[in-house]
Parts: sequence; structure tokens; C-alpha cells
Amino acid sequence: MYDPYLDQRTTSANLNTARSLASGAFISGSNVIIAAGGDDGFASLTSAKTLTPCISTPTPTPTPCTPTPSPSPTPACGLLIGDGLAVGFEPNGYQLITSNIVDYIFSSSLHAPNDYAIFETHDPWGFTVLKDAITAAGHTYTVFSPGELVGFDFSRYRVVILNWDDTFVGDFLCPYTTALPALEAHAAAEGVVWVQGAIQDGCYPLPFGGQACLDFGVEDPIVDICSPMMLGVSNPIVGDAASHVTDTDLPPGAHVVVINDNNGNPVLYDWRARRRSQRRRRHRRSAIPD
Repeated sequence: MYDPYLDQRTTSANLNTARSLASGAFISGSNVIIAAGGDDGFASLTSAKTLTPCISTPTPTPTPCTPTPSPSPTPACGLLIGDGLAVGFEPNGYQLITSNIVDYIFSSSLHAPNDYAIFETHDPWGFTVLKDAITAAGHTYTVFSPGELVGFDFSRYRVVILNWDDTFVGDFLCPYTTALPALEAHAAAEGVVWVQGAIQDGCYPLPFGGQACLDFGVEDPIVDICSPMMLGVSNPIVGDAASHVTDTDLPPGAHVVVINDNNGNPVLYDWRARRRSQRRRRHRRSAIPD
């Protein structure tokens, strides 16, 4: 079905009988779609199929995205990215999404001795989409195994990437969950953490709360087309299992960018952890009388 108000194509209920060359019509008074006649591959059909779809409410033409201001060189808060899109599967053609995220998180990070720390077990599906995006942007990366997460000094890197694409949860869950408090502390101290988690089975916890679980999407809608991670990306995001996970119970203030086409759960989001020290300073200032 094509919805002209949302400019989206979605899969609806199957026909009772597969048919080609059918005649179709939409009866607006009763909101019914009719597919009549056609051919089943052996003989002409005289039957008809009707469907009553959900009709979207027309909305005003959206205002074009305005340029996003350049981030401050000393951001007031850390950044967490949670992504279940299968960006590591090269045939999906998500190189633009990957490059957008690489640019977004690097511009949001503070200076450190090194650029990117990538924790992974292997190159997802045998492709190096993530690494290629980093080097194409002129940055460097160092690869570590999941076991090296425990006791790692994350402050030595501008961006920490947990690249769980095409990975079974059991291959990283234990050291990852052990390192979660340190990863949260890094993001809360103005660091950047990117959980790229198009896994192959099970569930895993997310920093600061929430859970990501295996849940495939095919045509995932972008709900914030103005996000710097979605610049130039077609809506919806279509691919061979466009997403592998959806998220639940995200922390308050999580900014959802892409959702799953089946259940509407978040697929891609970002979240900023404001520094506790800044909150305390503002509180003390507010207590000083004029």
C-alpha cells in the first residue's frame, strides 16, 4: 500500500488468492480498497478482494530541515548512540548512514590522544563498512576484542564503538555488562559511546538503561528526518533485514530517530548525559539571592 500523506509504502494483508493484472480502486466514501479479477497463473478470476486500511490524517507539508549548528568544541554533556540498523551489511547500502554517524559523533567528542576504539569479534558479514567510513573521514581507529573492555581506559579515545553487528550475544555479553558502569561514566564525563548492535540472537542491555533484542525490520521509518545521522537518507530505510534489533525501556530524554516498521519500537536513538558537576553548579547559583 502507498500512503501519499506519509510518502510511505507498507506491506498489508495478503490476498486470499494471488493474482496478477487485477483491476484496483479505492472507494473513498467507505475507505475500502478493491482488487478485482485478474489472473492466478492458470485461469482468469471473477472474484474480488476488499481491504479497509488505516487512513492517515493529512498533515501540513513539513518545514525543510535547517542547518544544524556546529557543536561547541567543549560540549556540556556526553553522547550515547544506540543503533540496531544493519549498517555493517554492505549490500544494504547504508554507507551514508554510517558516514553520517561517524561525522556526528566525532564532532560531538572532546579531544583525546586517539580517535576511535572499536570493540568487535570480527568484521560483520566480512565487510568493513564502519572502518571504511572512519578512514574516509580522515580519522584513525584501533581494534580491540570484547574481553579487553574490562579495565579499559576509555578516556584515551574520543569515541568508543561497541560493534556487535553480526555477532552472537554470548561472544561479548559478559565483558560488556561488566564494563557498562565504566562506559556510562565515560559518556557522563563528556565521552562518546556508540553501541552498534545488529546482533544475531538474544538481547543485551544498553548503557543508562533499556534493552536491545533481536527484532527484524524491513522498511524502518525515520521519525526525525532532521537528525544529522539521517541527512540525505531515504525514508523509510529499506534493506535486507534493515534492522536486527529494537529497543525498549530507554532512559528518559532518549531522542528516537528511527523506529521498527512492525511494532514502532526504537531502532536508532541518541541520548546525552548532562554532567553532574554542571547540575550542581547551576543549583548553587540558583540558591544565591539577587
